[in-house]
Amino acid sequence: MSSTPFASGIQSQLRHDLPYAWFRWHQAVLSPQFRKQHLVEMNDRLEAYLDCYLISEASGSSIAETVKLEDWGAIFAIGITAILSGDMPGFQRAVEAMTDPRHSEELSDALCRIEFKIARPYLLEIAHHPNPLARIAAIKAAGYHTQEINETWLTPMLQDASSEVRIAALEIIGDNQLSVFAPNVRTLLTAEDEAIRFSAAYAGSLIGIEEAYPVLTSFCSQENPYLRKALGLLYSLLEHDAILCAIDRIQDGDFSIRIKTYNIAMAGLPEKIPHLIDWMKNPEYAQLAVEAFSFITGADFIEEDLDQSPQEIAGYVKRRLKQDRKQDHWSQAYEDDLPWPNPEAVEVWWENNQSRFQPGTRYLAGRTLTEENLRQVIEVGTQPQRLQAELIIHLYHAGEI
Repeated sequence: MSSTPFASGIQSQLRHDLPYAWFRWHQAVLSPQFRKQHLVEMNDRLEAYLDCYLISEASGSSIAETVKLEDWGAIFAIGITAILSGDMPGFQRAVEAMTDPRHSEELSDALCRIEFKIARPYLLEIAHHPNPLARIAAIKAAGYHTQEINETWLTPMLQDASSEVRIAALEIIGDNQLSVFAPNVRTLLTAEDEAIRFSAAYAGSLIGIEEAYPVLTSFCSQENPYLRKALGLLYSLLEHDAILCAIDRIQDGDFSIRIKTYNIAMAGLPEKIPHLIDWMKNPEYAQLAVEAFSFITGADFIEEDLDQSPQEIAGYVKRRLKQDRKQDHWSQAYEDDLPWPNPEAVEVWWENNQSRFQPGTRYLAGRTLTEENLRQVIEVGTQPQRLQAELIIHLYHAGEI
């Protein structure tokens, strides 16, 4: 006979808490509102909810079994509880419920958070699963846990019937800089499927394949689903003059304002800071310009009093901007939370700090792009800054075995 360790009301609340805590963490990973210490705090909260699940599981009163499968974070909550409880049927329940690409992220994260020797049998359970979403989760988890990827297993994934599985395999090859797969990646640089071709170009750039560069640049000159990610990599492959040309090509083109501000941020050149300050005077561009300005200079608009109260922005302007965001597929979930700039204060800040920034030199979070500086950004920067620093460090070691 089972006993419930928590009162029924608390038990019911906990059913929602772990999935939602994972969702919040997942959203924060890409948001400039969060830094490493915030992710640590969110992880601690998530772990506390997980402990409650495991206590309930051990008592014979499962919270995981009551989670609604359609909720964000449900696959993560059910999967990680099952793994830590040694419950293979419970894990299989999570796998069988996978119907959306986001479920791969949830299940792979569940596997990544657990010591490999414990996660291994569950990873093997889905390594050849008929559901491609499960295979994707297995690829991502394997790439996280070990550099010693089994070639016999991963190579067929590069010819999988599912393009999403092939993309996941290419991402692991690039992220883990698995140069041994270079011949396979070269073959996919001419794939008919645009998504495969881009993923091969991206991975190829990270493992030092020269032929990958022209393929990558082909995704940087016109609107396409991979433009933003391509720009994030492109500027670390170009010399200064080529960077200026690339910036202007985007700025003069028919692109979303979100792509144009992101383009300046990724280039990292202080020559473009006055342009961003100008944009801060236009509500349509203002918050986006804040993000790009901070990305280059490292300025914290809240801590350094460079913002103004959102209440000072006319209501009709905010309503129109909200509508514009819905219509622009490049909008990011965190945009509503970005600070509103005080252009006059920002101009003063730039006058006082401009001497720290040399024209022709790229910056990230106020630092030049030495490996030492980039590692500091990983420790103290915002999430997008940290992710970009990691990417650039990967490029510095492209082609190394």
